[in-house]
Amino acid sequence: MSMRLPFAADGLPDGNYDNPNDGTSYLACVAGTEVYHMPCASGPDGKPLYYLTGSGPDPVQSRADYFEVVPQDITVSITLGKATIVDTYNRGAYLVAELHARVTHTDGAPVFAALVTFTTRHGAHLASGHTDAEGNLTRTTDGLPFTRKTLAAGYRATFAGSGDGIWNPVSADGTFTFS
Repeated sequence: MSMRLPFAADGLPDGNYDNPNDGTSYLACVAGTEVYHMPCASGPDGKPLYYLTGSGPDPVQSRADYFEVVPQDITVSITLGKATIVDTYNRGAYLVAELHARVTHTDGAPVFAALVTFTTRHGAHLASGHTDAEGNLTRTTDGLPFTRKTLAAGYRATFAGSGDGIWNPVSADGTFTFS
């Protein structure tokens, strides 16, 4: 069943795109902004089909096939930008003002819609979201304050991959800039 997703396809032509979070589905971009999660059909033998990476965005060329046929073991990288935190009124509790990540293929091409999760190095959730058409994600946290000690250890940005052997997981570690 298709489902509208809570992020936009700004900058992408209408059509079908890889879903880096689930190889058995693809993303349909409609009207220049809306994004729909579209599951691939099953084969005649009942086995799941996987979206053929790079076969879109043209819906005529876009297709799914068996796991053995589609490219597997897709490796991407995460590059982190500046992460800034601010002191909450000099009370020793800090808020993360902004986090930046960029997810790209090994050739530098952006990865659209990769779900990236930011956590402290101690594992506390900071924020998460999907990359845009340029592979970028900028997020602020949910407003939870952290101690300087917790944030001084740094943070991690993680793309979990698709979990099915198509898209590999990757993470990158960064440090905060105290302002």
